[in-house]
Amino acid sequence: MLNVHLDRGPISRVTRAAVFVLLLLVTAAIAAAQSGFVTFAGTLADEQGRAVKAVTVVLVNDARQAKYEVKSNADGRFEFVGLPAGDYAFEARGAGFQTIKDAVTVGSQNVLRSYTLKIGTLQETVTLAFSPRETANEPVSDAVLPGKAVTPRKAACTPSPEGGYIIPPKKIRDAHPYYPSSLRGIWTEGVVKMRARIGVDGYVADVSIVGDAQPDLAQSAIAAVREWQYTETLLNCAPVEVTMDVTVNFERRP
Repeated sequence: MLNVHLDRGPISRVTRAAVFVLLLLVTAAIAAAQSGFVTFAGTLADEQGRAVKAVTVVLVNDARQAKYEVKSNADGRFEFVGLPAGDYAFEARGAGFQTIKDAVTVGSQNVLRSYTLKIGTLQETVTLAFSPRETANEPVSDAVLPGKAVTPRKAACTPSPEGGYIIPPKKIRDAHPYYPSSLRGIWTEGVVKMRARIGVDGYVADVSIVGDAQPDLAQSAIAAVREWQYTETLLNCAPVEVTMDVTVNFERRP
């Protein structure tokens, strides 16, 4: 039987518009679900837990040959919106900090991560150029040679709520390696690589050899580096330790 109370008149404009909007939203939701686009976001802070801004953050997807790049904001936050699913290489580069590298897999869910930036490593290179003809006439002494000493000035530092403010160290006392007496006549060349720690007081400690090195050359290089002194390394106006990589070249002049 026909329902005489049913309204069989044409659909109104308002109803037609509402149906259209509803269909559009459903279509967009289905497309988004099928596309797998998600957001990868996170925060960057220094070792004191303070947010670091203006850090360059890069994502690379080799399979798609795609590269995305953003910078962290004042809150240390970064965000990549609309990423296709896949595996990404993550890299964060901030001035004065070590580069952070990570692997990020993006699936069907948004990804959120937090990273801590560590103070960068200081690099020092010293070259001891020797000539057998000239050195043979010099007094034999297995002692480091004192170098230039500078009276340090207190670094001006104004506290700020922002993080990532670094005042790097400056060398204020130097010393040079000697050419070992045990190698005179052989005149061995070589490279000595070391890793050391500059303490909060600026003195060098924990000097160790990296890789292989001729023992007598290594002893000379270590003795010299232990005599070095630096100004304080400051992070947000607070003294911190810093790692230092040192290369000493013992080179024979023609």
